[in-house]
Amino acid sequence: MQYLRKIIGSIGPGFIMAAVVLGPGSITTFSKIGATQGYAFLWVILLSALLMAVYTNVSVCFGMLHSTTILSAIATKYDRWFAVAIGVSSFLSSLSFQFGNNLCVGMGIFGLHSYNLPRWQKPLFLVRYFRICMSGFPL
Repeated sequence: MQYLRKIIGSIGPGFIMAAVVLGPGSITTFSKIGATQGYAFLWVILLSALLMAVYTNVSVCFGMLHSTTILSAIATKYDRWFAVAIGVSSFLSSLSFQFGNNLCVGMGIFGLHSYNLPRWQKPLFLVRYFRICMSGFPL
């Protein structure tokens, strides 16, 4: 048991980062592309995986080498308005990424259970699902 804890402790937050990067939105999107296009767009998936790995590596290196956050460093070097613009765009990017994950989970639930809900109830289902996820209720 102690050996297992040591191994998991040495991996660190890699599991969490992998779960964030490879979410239901990515899996659904890549599955849909593979089902409709075959191997024609495999290069897009490989390129996006490579860019995500580079982005994560740069973020980790910056965090290890500096005592401030990246937005604080940008505000100091350039200007505060530029750091705010980058912070807001990062927030909107993360928001759209998470919205895509929630949307794809909803699509998967509809596909697995083949609910026959009227059209007006489908957005309500997704809103309910999103509220459950935001409340921290385990599914």
